[in-house]
Amino acid sequence: MSAAPGWRQRWQTLHASLPSLHRDGIALPVALLLPRLQAAIDSAELSVQDLRFTPQGGELHLLLKKPGLRLLRIQFRFAPVDWAQRRIDIDFTLQGENRDATLAGRALGKLLQLGLESGLGLRALQRLAAPLEWLLLQDGRASVLLDKLPTVARWLQQPLLGKPLAERLCIAAIDTTDDALRLRIARIKPQDQG
Repeated sequence: MSAAPGWRQRWQTLHASLPSLHRDGIALPVALLLPRLQAAIDSAELSVQDLRFTPQGGELHLLLKKPGLRLLRIQFRFAPVDWAQRRIDIDFTLQGENRDATLAGRALGKLLQLGLESGLGLRALQRLAAPLEWLLLQDGRASVLLDKLPTVARWLQQPLLGKPLAERLCIAAIDTTDDALRLRIARIKPQDQG
């Protein structure tokens, strides 16, 4: 009887770190994304300290180790998905001593990449590397170009009933609710013919 609480606790921990399927997509909890983000980004110069999601967006904490320790807080929210351009924009603001927009954009791009790859059942591509041809940075906005993200681009071109999958399904929205990154998938309706 004493072994049951141990199993129950392990099951709850495991369950909290698993993606959950929904009728219209998938939700990836922080418990799943944070360790993957840390594995992808952590180095001698930088480490991911925390990731939080709220209904309005999220916050990512990065610890810059050289020169000296500094905490960089990145507050972000996902803009509406531009599926026609195969583009996902993330608006962000920086707080902390080092307000390096390039670093913030790369961290957010990596978060979205991991979310997309996890949601599609694909493994992570590569560690954070420069330059990232699939990431555009502008004032307070990081744009992920899905056609240039190799694993996602292959998924977009996967044939399904004679058409590329991207012509049948789309990412309709990305939400940050219930402490998870929620990818909402929708079918693309064929245009009226004749």
